[in-house]
Amino acid sequence: MQDEDRVFDVIEAMENTTNHLNELVATLPGVVVSAVGSELRRTADFDRLARVVADTNTAAADLRRFSRYALIATAIACLSLPSVTWVLAYWQTGKLRAEAEELETWIAEREERIAALSATVRELEDKTGGGVELVTYGDGTRGVFLPAGSEIIRSGKIPDGRAAVVY
Repeated sequence: MQDEDRVFDVIEAMENTTNHLNELVATLPGVVVSAVGSELRRTADFDRLARVVADTNTAAADLRRFSRYALIATAIACLSLPSVTWVLAYWQTGKLRAEAEELETWIAEREERIAALSATVRELEDKTGGGVELVTYGDGTRGVFLPAGSEIIRSGKIPDGRAAVVY
């Protein structure tokens, strides 16, 4: 009987092992799915991390490119600003020189006119003894005073339309 008991013990152990293996096999898909799912989650996290790193690298490259463009634009502005300023200053001083020349011409013409009128005044003073005087009355009319003792010979208009007094 002892052999029989041993056989039954072996059969029972085999049944227990078979049941245990069946339980393991039954739970195996859940464990595998869990392990694979966890690995997939890690892979998805890695992919997400890889995308974030790629986006960060792209942003950094864009920032470097923008920084280069900004540096180039600043250099161009720094180099061209003095040139533009010089050209504008030269252009403005050219305009000022032209205006100064026009003013000098205008002043020279006025000086000539004043010199001519002064000569005429001196001539009149010499001829009239310095007694001719122009007067403007309160109502806006004007008159010419002749020196004392002058006698008017005639008065009237001359061919260019001005009035004349001969004394």
